[in-house]
Amino acid sequence: MSGPSPTLRQVAEAAGVHHTTLSRALRHHPEIAAAKAEYLREFARKMGYVPDPMLRALAAYRGGRRPMAFHSVIAWLNPSSEAASWQCHRTYREYFACASDRAQKLGFKLEEITVAPSGDALARVTSMLRARSIHAAIVVPAPVSQTSLEDIDWEHLSAVRIGHSLSKPRLHAITSNHHGGMLKVMAELRARGYRRPGLCISKRMDIRVNYHWSAAFFREQNELPTDTRVPPLLFDAFTHESFCTWIDRYAPDAIIAVGDDLIPDSIRKSGLRVPEDIGLVALVQPEHADVITGIVGNRNAVGAVAVDVVVAMINRQERGIPEFPHTLLIDDTWIDCGTLRPRAVETVD
Repeated sequence: MSGPSPTLRQVAEAAGVHHTTLSRALRHHPEIAAAKAEYLREFARKMGYVPDPMLRALAAYRGGRRPMAFHSVIAWLNPSSEAASWQCHRTYREYFACASDRAQKLGFKLEEITVAPSGDALARVTSMLRARSIHAAIVVPAPVSQTSLEDIDWEHLSAVRIGHSLSKPRLHAITSNHHGGMLKVMAELRARGYRRPGLCISKRMDIRVNYHWSAAFFREQNELPTDTRVPPLLFDAFTHESFCTWIDRYAPDAIIAVGDDLIPDSIRKSGLRVPEDIGLVALVQPEHADVITGIVGNRNAVGAVAVDVVVAMINRQERGIPEFPHTLLIDDTWIDCGTLRPRAVETVD
């Protein structure tokens, strides 16, 4: 049987450093040179050092009772050719605001770093991150699905991605529960007496959520009688004419859509009234227009949890591309805004 794990002080004495120096190296403190810190972490690992979870919990408790000192920067990696391109989307702005607030409370600073997904640019980002001793990153949703950042050297990074648009590498992911959101929508439609729901979204948006919306829709639709199943309208480019043809041919009694002006405008042009003639439910709320009955993504939770996961990885000294990537799903919230008829009032005998 192996003996007990050596203490922090025993490892520090063997390494010829003060125990506070070793402690800082294990916590990736920026005051310790990167090469020295890496050597000390490897030295501790070889000696079989295992942090005492009770002492770590005590340190966390004490730390939570005083303002956190600044530790280091977490990169907000924007895989785009344009700096701050994500700021034109309210969802991404809220991701950043909540992630930045959470990072600050934990003693970190969130800083945007824009990187065009090309070999030369990715190599430069790797050099810049190393020069600035940045060892953590959150990859924000890319403008184009199936984006690859494989040419970044991830070996020295604790990193996660938000959403599904980054295809390579397969980092741990934090994202809204799109599959669960669609199941929630279909359950609400059933409870309100709708029998012919129709899905009308762009193929691009369905790809961005890794087909979770259409997959859940087909799953739920499979439980409906065959003669009430409305084929979804999955379009490359939306046109009012194709929308009207779809409505006339299949007569959906409720439309599931992404919250933008296209669908509401076409419904009005068709002379249909919402919710009197047809129901309307949103998978994503409009950027500028009035809110629609449907689901609202918990963007604050996505941003904050992304930081929590990265900081936990830093504390565990977990870096590089994970062998088994995890996906953490954040449930959406349901809101009523008058675009669906209300649920039937249940009577008690």
